[in-house]
Amino acid sequence: MVRLSVVHNAMNNQNTLSFRERKRQRVQCQWCIKNFAASYINIHRATAHHDFEYALPALSEALLEDAHVPQSYNISWPRVILHQCCPVQDCPFTSLNAGTLAMYRHFQHKHPFDTINIARDGTRPKCTFCGLQTAFPNGLHHL
Repeated sequence: MVRLSVVHNAMNNQNTLSFRERKRQRVQCQWCIKNFAASYINIHRATAHHDFEYALPALSEALLEDAHVPQSYNISWPRVILHQCCPVQDCPFTSLNAGTLAMYRHFQHKHPFDTINIARDGTRPKCTFCGLQTAFPNGLHHL
């Protein structure tokens, strides 16, 4: 009974929105004055107005202050190996499956100045907009 009252009070709180209300939230683009779902506005800004400020990953202060020399890491990752550790020293990241996208995303966000070359994928160039190493750089399909 107490648990029900806590949930009931949380639902009646004026500051919290229900899932349905959050999904219905709309925002307006500041340049073209069109309305979009709040979850889509950053993609719209990147594709329609070439404003990638919102699409780029936030860099930590340590990376911005440190004079980091870009490194290139070469790894051999056969498909039969499911979990691959990050080759950067003292980085705790380990992939959860045999797919390489997680490692490329990890490098995009945690090691943005470094590159990784996975033998089975070949050398993938970096997208100049978001920093993701992809087979089709500078394309909008991965933003």
